[in-house]
Amino acid sequence: RINGHTFTSAAGDAYSLLTAASGADSGTFNTPSLARTTLNSAYTPTSYTLTVTPLTLTVNANALNKVYGTADPTLTYSATGLDGSDTVGTALSGLLARTAGSNAGTYAINQGALVSPLGYAINFTGANFTITPATLTVTGLSGVDRLYNSTAVVGLAGSATLVGVAGGDGVNLSLANTTGGTFGDKNAGNNKPVTTSITLGGTAAGNYTLTQPSLTANVTPATLTVTGLSGVDRTYNATTLAPLGGTATLSGVQGTDGGNLSLGNTT
Repeated sequence: RINGHTFTSAAGDAYSLLTAASGADSGTFNTPSLARTTLNSAYTPTSYTLTVTPLTLTVNANALNKVYGTADPTLTYSATGLDGSDTVGTALSGLLARTAGSNAGTYAINQGALVSPLGYAINFTGANFTITPATLTVTGLSGVDRLYNSTAVVGLAGSATLVGVAGGDGVNLSLANTTGGTFGDKNAGNNKPVTTSITLGGTAAGNYTLTQPSLTANVTPATLTVTGLSGVDRTYNATTLAPLGGTATLSGVQGTDGGNLSLGNTT
């Protein structure tokens, strides 16, 4: 930057390098057009060509991010190499820019319209601007209570609705696997957590992550009946014991549970 500095020729002539005299902060100047600080009676105007190399500011963009569907934050930067009392506010003006795009992904931050009114050269290093997917949640579903059936499968009831959709993306999103889920095991129990595997589709799906709903359901124990037995007639023996005849068989066993069930006291 020229302001506030002095050029001295080989002959000893000193020139104050003032913007008011030179009209710019960098470039090539003939010294007669500059403000001479020392005059003597033997002064003879001499033409010099003064080439000024601008000082360089190192400007580093700051990496930033936002969630899909929200407004861009202001792009910021840091700067080093300021001369004298110069500040970032006086040495730089204009805004950084980034590669255009609104979908989730990574975009380059560039120098945009950032310039130096004071004539600094700018050594710019860009950074990344990241748009992260927005989070969607699913409401409107519930687990369906059922009888024990030897499986971990559970039905879902209701109409799935997405919460958190940005703008008009709703028409570009779809849900699948909204009619069923699974338990952690096949056993009977109350308020058993239901695991869902709902998937998000559509052209806007890449801009979102889907949070599965938190659901529960009850599994009621199944009822079994015993067949194949009959009471055996006997002669009075002063006891209440009654023998049984036949082979006990369970009815209502679910799936392959028969191998995991047994009966006692069948005689």
